[in-house]
Amino acid sequence: SDDNQPVFRTQAYSTSTDTSNITQRTRSRDGTSSGRLSNYAIERIIFDCMDAYEDEAIVRNFIDLMSDFGSQGVRVVCADKRQEKFGQQWFEYIGGPERCERFLNLLYRTGTTVVKETEGKVPIKIQKKWKSTVADINGDTREVVKMEEYESPKAVMPLKWTFHDPRQIVMVGGLLATFVGKPIFALRINEQLRTELMQINRLSPDKIEYQEYIKLIPKYVWDSLNSNALFFPLDQSKVSAYYYKKDDWDLWGKPLIRPILRDIRQLNKLKDCDSAALDGAMSAVRLWKLGSIKDGLVPNKAALDKVRNMIANSMAGGITDVVWGDDLDFQESATNLHLWLGSEKYQATLASIYAGLGVPPGLTGSSGSSSFTNNNVSLKTLVERLKYGRTILLQFLNAQLAKVQKAMGF
Repeated sequence: SDDNQPVFRTQAYSTSTDTSNITQRTRSRDGTSSGRLSNYAIERIIFDCMDAYEDEAIVRNFIDLMSDFGSQGVRVVCADKRQEKFGQQWFEYIGGPERCERFLNLLYRTGTTVVKETEGKVPIKIQKKWKSTVADINGDTREVVKMEEYESPKAVMPLKWTFHDPRQIVMVGGLLATFVGKPIFALRINEQLRTELMQINRLSPDKIEYQEYIKLIPKYVWDSLNSNALFFPLDQSKVSAYYYKKDDWDLWGKPLIRPILRDIRQLNKLKDCDSAALDGAMSAVRLWKLGSIKDGLVPNKAALDKVRNMIANSMAGGITDVVWGDDLDFQESATNLHLWLGSEKYQATLASIYAGLGVPPGLTGSSGSSSFTNNNVSLKTLVERLKYGRTILLQFLNAQLAKVQKAMGF
């Protein structure tokens, strides 16, 4: 009957961190399956790598460690100390150390770093300041000779580096870009960007500050919005891309996180199992039977309410003494999900993640034994990855310094 209802004190919920169907952009097939990957699958891998970096502490710590180590010690040197002084001041003004770390972080995280350069003129006064004299080892001041020869009234050089989110970048033409050898980069127009730009456009006639802001947005951006385009092309002369371990036939570089995406999913499943087991560790089902249909003992509503109130008012976890007749029966059923709790089930998955990242087993703190050869190979893998990243970073920096050199006539 409707009176035979359970009494609830606590509730246990099984939670899941699977967000694959929250937004439309994440509905896709597994991008790590075998076979040649489509352009959409490659973009999906980049999405997964970004999510893994943002959500998983192991991945974040490793990528941050690689980028921090790889960007240390970067400095501008030149045989001409006046030019060296200028280059060092320019590098400090542009935020070189922090920008180098962000460059490598994106390179290791997504396999591709897309850089937008913002150029500007450096006033003569600033040029002189950046080339001010410095003291040598003996404390004497170097003589500044013909300083005016190094002053350029049209010194247009990179003054800001902006890194684009690879998830928002579209390579126009897809595989044709690899055939032509000249990729065209465009910025994806999502609903948030479209809404914000349209909102600013509506407010611009009323406020002067919005009118000034509108002038900074290029005309081709508005043309793309008015035509309901999905993306608008960027200024190709100011945008460059650098890749990690990219093959000639690939559109994007290879993210460092990609080989361990399946292991990360497995780790999340194990965490979900632990969460469900923890919620149900102390859960138990108690069945109170009042009366006996077989013996003709049919309980009335007053008796049912009396038992229900007595159970509901008793303290959880305490002892409840019940004095009743033989028409009251009690059964209890407990779960054994708590046996699933433990760290042993994580060891294989964590070992696979660390191996995919190239971390030596001896540095993970695991109790398992590892040979000297395995540790040596893993450590060498880390060092070579650092060297490769620094090589790509130096290619970018040297290209930027060449523009500074040309602008100043060095």
